[in-house]
Amino acid sequence: MRYEILMILFRWIVMTLKKKMSLFVFILTVVILLTASGCVNQSENVKSSSGVLFGDSCPAEPVVCPGCDYDDISDKNLKCANLSGAMLSGKYLISVSLNSANLEKANLNHAYLRFADLSNANLNGAYMEYVDFTGASLENAMLKNTRIIDGEFSNANLRGVIITDSYSPSVNFKFADLKYAVLKDSILLGSDFTGADLEGADLSNTNFALSYFINANLKGAKLKGADLNGTLLTGATWINGSVFQEDFLK
Repeated sequence: MRYEILMILFRWIVMTLKKKMSLFVFILTVVILLTASGCVNQSENVKSSSGVLFGDSCPAEPVVCPGCDYDDISDKNLKCANLSGAMLSGKYLISVSLNSANLEKANLNHAYLRFADLSNANLNGAYMEYVDFTGASLENAMLKNTRIIDGEFSNANLRGVIITDSYSPSVNFKFADLKYAVLKDSILLGSDFTGADLEGADLSNTNFALSYFINANLKGAKLKGADLNGTLLTGATWINGSVFQEDFLK
């Protein structure tokens, strides 16, 4: 869009010069050109201080929640909010919209985020012990360097989520949608992926020892360097599309 505007105005300048129009018209054209360029720049995607891409629909200034004490902000619209480092431990955020929000290093221990929308959110470095994301959407969210001990993600939308360098044992991912997710270089031992869809997911170099993958879909998943010692895979669809016949991976 930017280049189309620039080319149109460039042709206008050339036509103006060829017709030997007044200097005033020429200067006016240049001013319009610069103004249009600036307007296009303002409409481009913006990033938070942490480098998270908020997108066209997010304002450049951080979104705040007037009058919120965060004890119970269920059902509120906090899209694009900057809650970096927020103390939300034990708070109720059920069905809250935190789409594209910045929750970097936030404390979400024991927080309730059932059916919340955290698509494209930044949760890097967040503390999420015993957090409840049942039925929530974290599509394309970033969860690098996190602690998610005994976290609850059953029936959650985790498509394209990025979980790396995370210490997250005993997490419940039952029936979660993890298509094309990245679960690399992490500790997820003793976690439950029963009925989860992990098609095309990158599970490289992660410790899944003693985890459950009963009836899970692992078709096309990347498992290089993954520790699957003692995992239960009854009825799971393996990376080549075949159904796993044995109970445990030896």
